[in-house]
Amino acid sequence: MKVKELIAQLQELDPSGELYVDSVHYVDRLLGYYDGPCMRVNEDSIEFNDHDDKIRIYTMDVLQALDSDMEIILTLQARKERYEQYIKEQKQEMNKIWMQVYGKPKYEEIL
Repeated sequence: MKVKELIAQLQELDPSGELYVDSVHYVDRLLGYYDGPCMRVNEDSIEFNDHDDKIRIYTMDVLQALDSDMEIILTLQARKERYEQYIKEQKQEMNKIWMQVYGKPKYEEIL
């Protein structure tokens, strides 16, 4: 997908441009051969190209945010308890990883 096609789809979905795009951390322009070829997905084919520059959209999940010491803010109108439990479970998972790598937990207190 070309950048202009992505922008057109985004503008069609949100003409005002005020909605947030879920989980996007940042975008970057990379050389075509950097970190593997660009995979172009069409309706009926996939093309790999390593000679044209590409745009990479980097996302972030909860474990990555916890590992980066980012603050987790829950401003939810519904199911807040469910997400508090999810964050607690993710912190426990992060503690397991830290125990294997560093021999100590990252979070002493979990919620």
